[in-house]
Amino acid sequence: MSSPKIWLITGANTGLGLDLANKALAEGDKVIAGARNPSSVPPSLSTNKSAKVLAYDQAWDQSRINDFAKEALAVFGKIDVLVNNAGYAFVGAIEEAR
Repeated sequence: MSSPKIWLITGANTGLGLDLANKALAEGDKVIAGARNPSSVPPSLSTNKSAKVLAYDQAWDQSRINDFAKEALAVFGKIDVLVNNAGYAFVGAIEEAR
């Protein structure tokens, strides 16, 4: 049996990020779940021993992002799969975007 993959998934508290994290855990992998508000992460991740939830905000400056990367690497010692899923939606007509 191969060793589990280590996933880093940003925006892991809802939607696609949460689904990917739960799927990876179901397959026996480990997950570092980044979320702007770690308390918003469902128990399927926050209480799972194969997952670690870390605060992450895409609006951070480069220095804070570097600190996050170091913190994430320290959790399981490596990252095999990176899913940069954090973001926000802008809903409206292109003419309204400013």
